[in-house]
Amino acid sequence: NIRNQTITELFPITVTGDDVIEPKYTERFIDEHDGYTLTLRKNPIYAKYLSTLTVDIQKDGKPVTNLTPYLNSVMHVTGVDNNLLHYFHGHGYIPENQFLQFLTGEATNPNHQPAPETFGPTISAEVRFPAAGIYHVVTETVHEGKTLKGSFVVNVVE
Repeated sequence: NIRNQTITELFPITVTGDDVIEPKYTERFIDEHDGYTLTLRKNPIYAKYLSTLTVDIQKDGKPVTNLTPYLNSVMHVTGVDNNLLHYFHGHGYIPENQFLQFLTGEATNPNHQPAPETFGPTISAEVRFPAAGIYHVVTETVHEGKTLKGSFVVNVVE
């Protein structure tokens, strides 16, 4: 930001040498580390349309029901495409709470739902992927005082 004006410039760079082979990425919906299993559930994802991503979290094979907010949100979800040209960021919500709010007539935007003290094992987020391509998606929430990250790879189509 310069004098309240954002300046961004893209320009090609020519590099000599052997041709670069584009890496092939396969979709990845399960992230396992430190005894945790984070599983991403999603429907087909279309660029520019709202998509629901749902993450189920287990530790040592058991559902984690005592997650706590990360930066005042149930979950943060961020994605960047393979070319580092398209990015999104969103916040999670608890699907059961959204359904109850709908039934009682108190439905709000799920991305702005206040975070309860504890929740889990399922968190959803509504996000919009800006363009088609392969995206690396990262989720963040907290379990037992430690930031719990999930890493996934999804294919977004036109």
